[in-house]
Amino acid sequence: MKPPRWADRLLETLLSPHLLEDVQGDLHEVFYKRVSEIGLAKARREYGWAVLNYLTPFFFKLTWRSDKSSEYPQPFLYHSVMIRTYFTIAWRSLVRNRLYSILNIGGLALGIACCLLIGLYVYDEWTFDRFQANYGHIYRLTEKQKQADGIFDVAVTPGPLAPALAKDFPEIEQTTRIGRWSGLLTQGRQAVEAEQMLIVDPSFFSLFSFPLVKGNPNTVFRGPNEVIFSESMAQRFFGAGWSRKNVLGQLIQLNTQHALTLVGIARNPPGSSHIQFDVLLPFKWLVANDEWSQKWNSNNFHTYVQLRSKPEGDPINSIAFADKIRNQLKHYDSGNETQLFLQPLSAIYLRSKFAFETDWGKRSDIAYIRIFVVVGLIVLLIAVINFINLATARASRRAKEVGVRKTVGAQRFGLVSQFLCESLLMTSLAVILALLLAENLLPLFNDIAGKAIQLPYQLPMFWLALAGLMGVVSLLTGLYPAFFLSSFRPAIVLKGVFNVQAGRGFRQSLVVGQFVLSIILVISTVVIYRQLAYMQSAKLGFEKSQLLYVRLKGDLRFKAQQVKSQVAQLPGVAKVSATTSNLVGS
Repeated sequence: MKPPRWADRLLETLLSPHLLEDVQGDLHEVFYKRVSEIGLAKARREYGWAVLNYLTPFFFKLTWRSDKSSEYPQPFLYHSVMIRTYFTIAWRSLVRNRLYSILNIGGLALGIACCLLIGLYVYDEWTFDRFQANYGHIYRLTEKQKQADGIFDVAVTPGPLAPALAKDFPEIEQTTRIGRWSGLLTQGRQAVEAEQMLIVDPSFFSLFSFPLVKGNPNTVFRGPNEVIFSESMAQRFFGAGWSRKNVLGQLIQLNTQHALTLVGIARNPPGSSHIQFDVLLPFKWLVANDEWSQKWNSNNFHTYVQLRSKPEGDPINSIAFADKIRNQLKHYDSGNETQLFLQPLSAIYLRSKFAFETDWGKRSDIAYIRIFVVVGLIVLLIAVINFINLATARASRRAKEVGVRKTVGAQRFGLVSQFLCESLLMTSLAVILALLLAENLLPLFNDIAGKAIQLPYQLPMFWLALAGLMGVVSLLTGLYPAFFLSSFRPAIVLKGVFNVQAGRGFRQSLVVGQFVLSIILVISTVVIYRQLAYMQSAKLGFEKSQLLYVRLKGDLRFKAQQVKSQVAQLPGVAKVSATTSNLVGS
């Protein structure tokens, strides 16, 4: 009638020697008492469970300790009581040194807040168009045109290209074309000019994720004389209460010449979409009113294709398909040497550099993203270096504390852990303050950047990223001060002797590095500011205040010479010139 042998062996293996006799003796006494009360089987089960409960980190043997002969090891480092003690000491140190704490936490919070705002901006730019359900399968067709003065990349293609490719290549699941138009929309005495009028195929709504809040996307644009408004256009045209009115089916006049039926209201395109519109017209309407759109030299349309998926769900090999259609235009248009290329949807916003302003959608540049990432990292690095410098500058004040702790038996690893806990506490407070700063600075930041960014509190990934940032910053800010402060020898520092030369070179390099990074940011800011000021004040070769640009809309585009002749006869007009695009910007 003995306790389970495996339980006793587990105790003897893991339990500290100075605790084994007392713990095992108490457990045996209880075991024999419980045998008479509940029986041997239940008593053995209780004994095994009691042994497992005793095996907490506090009781473990420290087989890796430096003094192998010691019978009384230190408690396990990460016991909850020890960790709580570290944070308590850290909090008392912060409260006792208020000015130091405010400067260190405030400086780190400002750096993290700047890094956070830049990170949100970069994330917003990087995730452009990712709301599209077919994001990984959508490509835009672009051209490399050979002209007399060189080879040019353009983002437009001929009108007949999309249906021809869809017919000849089974790899294509669907296509859509997008063209631009302009005009005045009227109904009775109501007249509104569309700012972003696009001409699209019916497949526009199945290829892209632009839902209709009114109307059926499966049935719209079956006829040529139809039109779709965005929510913002519906509000401008019908007023604020348009959603409560029966607006579908109403007749809308385009340029007072074409009667169109309103068949749908589309949700406003997200700000993170390179395609923006407020009015959509069907491609059938363009075919009926513009024969040139069906010619192979009508390079005026963005053509999008959605490639089919493999059985496992992945898209087909886009590189192989791009090689397949590279010289396809010569099969449709004899002698046409223009080559076709595929541009992934993920590359349109950040990696579009096309000639002749053929890419009229929203776009940015990947170079800006890289610059912002570098600036964010530099700002964060300056804040981290500032934290380290302030922490090591107080080394002489912490020297006696370290000496006393080592004298009473504290190990260096324990001191390092204490200082790391102190760094983690300060970093946590800095992150909380940084969130408050970022929340209050976001309106100003959005005005400057032209964004509508919000802190994504609802996304678990945001909190994981924030926790990761906090952990990395805690290590960066705490490791060197922790090892530097814990390296003091108690026999020396308790005598009042403190060697300020120890680690001096490294600390000086941190100070120099901090100033260098700060100067680089200041100089870069001044250079960019002066460049922008120069762009705004430089002489452009004409008097901007005396120059008027008028965009011809609708059918007037085909009567440019007549308009030019009549405008030239107006008093006060010195010269008139016609162009295909705005050459001087807005």
